Amino acid sequence: MVAMVLTAATTCPYTLPANATLLAADAMCLQARATVCVVTASATVGHACNVTKTFPDAQTTFTDMTLLGDVRSYTAPTLTLQSAAATTIDLSSMQLSPSIHTLSFQGYSSLRGWPALPTTLTTLKVQNAGMTAPPSVTAASSLAALDLSSNKLTSLASNALPTSLTSLNLASNQLTAFGALDGIRLTSLNLDENPLQSIENLQMTSEAPAFSCAKCSLSSFSMDRTTYDGLSQLPAPASFVFASPTQCAGSIEDLWGMKACVFGAKALNSEFPLLHLFELMRCVASVILAGCIGAAVVFAVAAFIYCRHYKHMREAKRTARENDTAYVLQVKDLQTMRDIDLLGDFRLPLDQVVVLDRLSTGDLWKGLFEGHVVSIRYLFTSSSTTSEMQTGIQQVLAATRLDSRYVLALHGVSWTTPKDLMLVQEYMDMGDLETYLRNLNTQQILWKWKTKTLEQIVSALAYLHNTANFVHGHVCAANVLLDGVKGAKLMMLDAQAPSSSFRYMAPELDTHDVPYGHWHDDVNDEDEDDDEDKATTTHDQAEEDKRLMQRIMDGDVAPVFTPACPSWVQSLATRCLSPNPLDRPSAVTIQHELETTRASYY
Repeated sequence: MVAMVLTAATTCPYTLPANATLLAADAMCLQARATVCVVTASATVGHACNVTKTFPDAQTTFTDMTLLGDVRSYTAPTLTLQSAAATTIDLSSMQLSPSIHTLSFQGYSSLRGWPALPTTLTTLKVQNAGMTAPPSVTAASSLAALDLSSNKLTSLASNALPTSLTSLNLASNQLTAFGALDGIRLTSLNLDENPLQSIENLQMTSEAPAFSCAKCSLSSFSMDRTTYDGLSQLPAPASFVFASPTQCAGSIEDLWGMKACVFGAKALNSEFPLLHLFELMRCVASVILAGCIGAAVVFAVAAFIYCRHYKHMREAKRTARENDTAYVLQVKDLQTMRDIDLLGDFRLPLDQVVVLDRLSTGDLWKGLFEGHVVSIRYLFTSSSTTSEMQTGIQQVLAATRLDSRYVLALHGVSWTTPKDLMLVQEYMDMGDLETYLRNLNTQQILWKWKTKTLEQIVSALAYLHNTANFVHGHVCAANVLLDGVKGAKLMMLDAQAPSSSFRYMAPELDTHDVPYGHWHDDVNDEDEDDDEDKATTTHDQAEEDKRLMQRIMDGDVAPVFTPACPSWVQSLATRCLSPNPLDRPSAVTIQHELETTRASYY
């Protein structure tokens, strides 16, 4: 239900023309006791504006807005704006929430003032908007899917789209030609109902890509070998024909009963091709008198030679690796090399893991694996010791046994040497909780959302403690990742966990500051005041943390809560910090309490 509201005119953070309707999810909406609202210019007060409508939190589609403003308090993963009257929408004031991973515009005659898109956006749809050129999205490093269907595009530059893109919909445009896109290999491509004459050097994945070109009649169709291997697994697309090539710099191959030009040689098994085995069998058979030995014996001899060759080849590889000077110098311990071999069942091909951009949390990166967006974490650093590496490898082995929707999923691992071990993990599109809280003030995030997030973190701990018999060791906001659809998940495998992990995270949801973050060591200050030579030095963080921990244990220091913090949060934090371990609630106890609290308060 849409609520009609009229708040008192206030100084407007936007420049609004008369009759403009701006969609917002900002402080003005919160003052009207809503998350999302419509802001319009005041008819009586100059340079002022009012909230004239509010919307329920569950609503994700909004009609006939002429401006998009600050929606950083918006909590849904999808935001859709539609125009029934084919109006223009101004995006120059747009500030998107990290929770939005799909943004759609439908039916607008034009979109004006495109700002830089955030790295949290993974899908953009601009449909039936009369566009003659794609929006400027090359800097949107997380964008995986782009839908520009039913527009007026006549061409597409090879460098117009971000390299993170895997899915592209250009149906019902005015394209006459389509070619390779720089650094992009698509898993899905829709070119339906375009007046296409040629598709040149098409580049898609080999794993059964989605391809459609209905009502296309091409005079030329070419692709690379990887694309051909993928398309040849698919049935022929409906209403799609292409002429046999008159010129081809590659090889002419059969595809869907027609002929296409394919670049690149056919893949061969480089270790011991089956062709070599057949050739070996023929040679063995040629030196044996006909009729003396049956075909079964010939095959057995060939198979024996092949197996012995393969065994020797595999052993030679292992020996060469362990004797490789650079490898051993980096690891300094053959035991570590053997430890990492235990991860062989979870090893992913290194050439299929693509590292893209650094994310906000530590050494966490965004990447691609088999066309899907993943997060990549390097577990060790150049200064990691052999002991730390062996411990880390054991942690990875333990993590492979975890299976909970509240714990970040581990897809696999990859490495060249043990020190560059990378974890390929589930991708969460909103980044980490610490950064999210730091970027938004306490008034921009409702306690309803905070309670749900806290409940998901506690559910992860309950699973680890009671089902998996696993202790995390470093529960903090930086190790909690957020996603617009999946919510909050606890990230495991923090091999570089600092000693400050005692800074309990629950109060952080209240003030958005790290607990005890402003605590100052008075004793250390007195020492520095007495010695001018020390005036410019920083605190010894490790020693200061020890003193802080002792003060907490003695009951001399406690977190400070704001007046707006719910009493149940203060009570929970105080109980969890009780000096007596028997007074501290278990994760399962907190889980049950939070379920009751959410039902009662929210």
